[in-house]
Amino acid sequence: MAVTKIHGIKTTVDKAIEYICNPDKTDQNLYISSFACSPETAVLDFKYTLDHTHDCRDPHNTNKAFHLIQAFSPGEVSYEEAHQIGRELADRLLEGKYSYVLTTHTDKGHVHNHLIFCSADNITFSHYHDCKKNYWKIRNLSDTLCQEHNLSTIMPNGKKGMKYNEWAANKSESSKKAQLRKDINQTIRIVSTYSEFLTFMEAKGYEIKNAEFGENSRKYITFRSPDMSRPVRGSAKSLGKNFTKERIKERIENKLQRTAISSVRKKLIDTNAPNITGNIGLQKWANKENLKIVSTTYGQMLTHNLHNFSELESRITLLHMQQKEVNTTVVSLESQIRHLRELLKYAEQYQKNKIYNDHYKSSKDSDRYFRKYESQIILFAGAEHILQENGIDLKQLNTNKLQAQISELISRKKSINTQYVSFRKEMKELELIHQNLSKYLKPDDPEIEKSLKLTGANKSILLKTLRAVIGTLDPTLQDVSLSKDLKDTFIIRRGGTEIIIQEGKLLNREILSSGTAEGIDVAMFLAAMATKESSFYYCDEHFSYIQSDIEKRIFGIMLDRIGDDEQLIFTTHNTDMLDLNLPKNSYVFLCKHLEEGIYQVPAVFASDVLKRNTDSLRCAVENDVFDSLPQDSLLNELEMGD
Repeated sequence: MAVTKIHGIKTTVDKAIEYICNPDKTDQNLYISSFACSPETAVLDFKYTLDHTHDCRDPHNTNKAFHLIQAFSPGEVSYEEAHQIGRELADRLLEGKYSYVLTTHTDKGHVHNHLIFCSADNITFSHYHDCKKNYWKIRNLSDTLCQEHNLSTIMPNGKKGMKYNEWAANKSESSKKAQLRKDINQTIRIVSTYSEFLTFMEAKGYEIKNAEFGENSRKYITFRSPDMSRPVRGSAKSLGKNFTKERIKERIENKLQRTAISSVRKKLIDTNAPNITGNIGLQKWANKENLKIVSTTYGQMLTHNLHNFSELESRITLLHMQQKEVNTTVVSLESQIRHLRELLKYAEQYQKNKIYNDHYKSSKDSDRYFRKYESQIILFAGAEHILQENGIDLKQLNTNKLQAQISELISRKKSINTQYVSFRKEMKELELIHQNLSKYLKPDDPEIEKSLKLTGANKSILLKTLRAVIGTLDPTLQDVSLSKDLKDTFIIRRGGTEIIIQEGKLLNREILSSGTAEGIDVAMFLAAMATKESSFYYCDEHFSYIQSDIEKRIFGIMLDRIGDDEQLIFTTHNTDMLDLNLPKNSYVFLCKHLEEGIYQVPAVFASDVLKRNTDSLRCAVENDVFDSLPQDSLLNELEMGD
């Protein structure tokens, strides 16, 4: 964990640098670094830059430098790592524009960095703005670096805009308002109506009053949890403008208007949470919401051209690698940009002060001339030394060329950063898809959530199921038996050919028709349901090669076997399934459509569209009420011929 603070230096830059560079504090100057200056001449370098600022006489820009302190928790970081983190913080914050001196102090009980940087940059000669926005930038950068170095951070979950004492208060049990805001925000994200919001908040343990709207209603809604001594008003003064009852209702309604945004952005609701487990109404609501999320999640996976769990994981792994490669490239480019900017700064310093050095060499009274122009001559000598050390031909020195090189590198960095953002966005989406699906789907078998545990009783059930399903689909398969020699293995015989199912997996799938091979998966699925292997079952398109009437019969068997506390998701393109005598809320349609160049796949419950019992589901589908039918207009040209 690192704590940061920053303040301006108006007059005593030399004393401040002298203090932070104290050999007794820096392990005899071991932990001292600098950029675009040296610790010995930093004051002169800073002055040179400040003298060239466009607003050098602005009375509001009185700071000559800024002093940033970064302190770490005792015993959490070594001196070397702390200094490295300090350099990374300085480079990311100042972007190679500002001269700085960085030191790490080792004389106290806790390790801490001191960073003093010029208040004006070397590129545009503009002043650094010490504002709240830049302060939070410092805090966020420091926390990010701590995370990258596996250190703790003050602010978890990426929260910002909080001082340490505020964070500590929010972490304590006394911060009831902060918890109330958190619960309100979480509930708004998962509910569909204002009444659902009230129900869910009550389930969380809050007593709610004055929630209604109307002429005779009270102005402010109030919330009170068991551990609150008194109710808290939902007012702008008490909780904030986003927590009035009017605003809460508005936020829920605005969320509903954005139905095109995929539900994949939602996390599954924990149905085992204490406040849901004991409430039948909330359980039904949570199961319905989770069904929407899982259905949409699977559809969203398909929009990424990923067809199973294995492809999803492979894509995430690839994105991680690509993101790492891009990040490495960005770091390299940033290093090159910083180096060239430093050279550019010294090149300009060399050219502008060369005349003073030339006059000094030709002066009749060189001592007097030196006393008068000491700063310029010292700066020239320092710049000359650095440029020569970096192999720069001073006779061919060209600042325009250096600037062009910097601009080219910056352009490349921007292009690569765009790539990085794209990778990061896709990876974030896919990781949430993975998180939601992994709760139900095995990595090696995404369509059937659980494989059958082959105990003695389960083997007989599976054997019976295999014989019934396979015998129906392919009468040429003469016999299904349990192998005596191989563990957890079933053998299907066709003439002299043996088809083997070992540990729930079909080994020689290629010798069977697609329908029969899918039928074996279906048999495994039915056996798992019969033995209550899970509470959630996901059967995805296993009947594409199976006759429609058989699909309907097997689906009927699945419905008979599903328990009250179990859930089945069954996906199909077979429109005959619309004629089954099922409630309308059993049907969910994935509506793929293009929005701003991106395919969105929201899940739509039939019951949300068809409100009357007399509404025909088949008629609605055939008239594309759910926007789920394929757009076949491109086939018109083929039908018309040449």
